[in-house]
This record gives sequence, structure tokens and C-alpha cells, in this order.
Amino acid sequence: MFQQRRAGLPSLQQRGLSLVELIISVAIGAFIALAGSSLYINTVTTGTDVFDRTRATEQARAIVDTVTQDFRRIGYQTGQLLDNPLGLFTSPPSRDVSLGAALGESEDSCILYHYQTGSGPLDIGYFGFRLLAGAVQVSESETAQCDDAADAPHWLAATERETVLIDQLRFRLAQRCMDAESRQWLGAEPCRNFTECGSSRTCRERRRLDVTLCSFPADIGIAGSCQPGAGANTPEGQLFLRVAATSRNDRLFFAPSASQLMVLGDGAGVPQPSAAN
Repeated sequence: MFQQRRAGLPSLQQRGLSLVELIISVAIGAFIALAGSSLYINTVTTGTDVFDRTRATEQARAIVDTVTQDFRRIGYQTGQLLDNPLGLFTSPPSRDVSLGAALGESEDSCILYHYQTGSGPLDIGYFGFRLLAGAVQVSESETAQCDDAADAPHWLAATERETVLIDQLRFRLAQRCMDAESRQWLGAEPCRNFTECGSSRTCRERRRLDVTLCSFPADIGIAGSCQPGAGANTPEGQLFLRVAATSRNDRLFFAPSASQLMVLGDGAGVPQPSAAN
């Protein structure tokens, strides 16, 4: 009797998932896998975008930081100032910074400068930065010119065009001239005229450089779309920088009649000229 009843019951070892249950299980597993894949893809994409924008920002800031730090060394001379006393009193000082433009760019999109980098008279570093077709090039050649060809071998890429679009790069050089003995500001013109400063009086020229840069990540940047001070309407990804630097070393125009050279110190305590001077 018991054996007959047992024979009529399904065996536990023979039971399993039905086809419907199997389909439901596969569907749930696929949904979980799809959600995980989407989350992974979104995380990787977001991380890549953040990384690319960070690289674009770093490259743009590095240009401004390098130029402004270098400009503070313009006019630096390590003990070489009095090597040729006669020349100091008979010729204007060399022009150690100049602005220009690469082909097809604005007239103030390139800067060339040099300063003494060591104790010897030949220890001079020559540097240049220019904007060209949305990228910045750098040179360390004495022969570099702003209007050199785009593929000139002494101009090398300082930014990656596939990473960052440099929409604007502009340099503005401001000068103020001071009578070295009376410490009176004379405006800008006297130091441009060696007859007035250098022949009849000793002058020092204080200089300031304003650097403006506007950039975008390369994947969203559009040339000519920079909007300084746009506020809430600032284009996506725009980085706008405007930095000023003052040279620590003034250009000196020595007059043969200079009675005291001690007044040519570092200018400590002398107020900066106002924009009206």
C-alpha cells in the first residue's frame, strides 16, 4: 500500500525549473547585466571627459604661468652690467622683449624675449611663444621670428590641438619711464628717445606685461566663440585668463653726466605709476 502511494508521487530528484521560470531568470540576469554595463560605460565616459578637460585647462594655464614667470626675469644681468662702461653711456640698452604676430593671427599674438640665465656673458636664454591655428608654439632659438613658417624647425608645439583649442592669446606691453635721480615719473615717451634719456639724463624704464588667453576643450571648442565676461552665458568649457606681470629688472638709460648710480637700486618704496602717468 505504501509502496503504491509512493509510486504515485513525483520524485524530488526529478523536479527542476520550468521553461517559464528559466526565461524569467535569464531576463532578470540580462537586465542586471545591462544596467551594470550602462553604469560602467557612463562612469568611464564621464571620467574620460573630466580627464580631457583637466588636460586642456592645464595646458592653457601652463602657457600663461610660464610667460608671466619668465617676464619677471626680463632685463636680468648677473654682474655683467659694468663690463663695458663706455657702451653703457653711449648706446641705448638692448631691447629684450618684442611683440608680433604669426601669419594669419592678430598683431599681438606672439612674444619674443631673452634674459641672462647664468653668470657668463654668453649664458643667455632666448624664448618665444606664439598662437598659430588654434595651438601655441614655443621656441628657444635666438633666430626665431614671430612670422616664421608654421613648420619652422625651431618652433615646437606647446599645446596639443587634439586636446585644447586656444581661441585667443594676446600680449600687451606697457612701459613707464622714470628719472633715476629725481624719481619722477616722466610718462612713456622719454625712454623711447635716447636723446632725452641716456644723453641728458639717466632713466629707468619699468615694464608690465598683460597676458590674455581664452581656450576650450578641443572636442567642444569653436574658433572665434570666446566671450570674455559672459557670465551666465559663458560658452561651455571656456577658460578665460587675464594675468599681469611686472619685470623685476628695469631697463637702464645711463647719462654720461649721471652723478649718482646708487639711485638706480631696485626701486623699493617707489610707488607704481597710475594709468594716467
